[in-house]
Amino acid sequence: MPYSEREGRSKLSVLKDGFRFLGVILSTTLLYRPGKILGFLSWLFLLAGSVLMIYPITFYLSSSTVEDWTIYRFLFSSLLAQIAALLWGATAVASRVVEVAIRDEIKQSRRPLFDWVRTPVLFLVCAVAIGISTFLVWPGLVQLIQTSHTDIHWSRFVVALLFLHLAALLIVFRAVDALVDLVDGRLKYLESQ
Repeated sequence: MPYSEREGRSKLSVLKDGFRFLGVILSTTLLYRPGKILGFLSWLFLLAGSVLMIYPITFYLSSSTVEDWTIYRFLFSSLLAQIAALLWGATAVASRVVEVAIRDEIKQSRRPLFDWVRTPVLFLVCAVAIGISTFLVWPGLVQLIQTSHTDIHWSRFVVALLFLHLAALLIVFRAVDALVDLVDGRLKYLESQ
């Protein structure tokens, strides 16, 4: 094929067309392998929350006290952990939806990070999370009922709420996964007709 260099300027814009190409790459990845992007973001948020808590944890281990200045780190780390859990669940649900919707186009693979949610282990993990939450705030609840106030440290409530939130998210993800199973069963039935 003959080729000769064109005269004039290129009509491609580095920024505009670069972002457009990036959008095509990201949307294609989300369509076929949503776990690549969502899973990466989940691990990124979990790592950021963990790194943020290194200094308060080492401070607590050396002094056996939780200072008020750590409240911001506790709250922000808790938020990052919850976002990581949401992204993890979104990864699991999106991967299942892709398996159901375009099963003929992709090869199904094992999902060890998600398959345990479909077993009784889920209920054990939720029970442990709720047990930890109860253990952390029980003295404060008893004191609140008896005296109408509590002097339990705020950090216990933050951690307890984090564990309760994670348990609730796991239950919601399992419910959505069960819904995807129903849709999958219906589609298989319609395909067999």
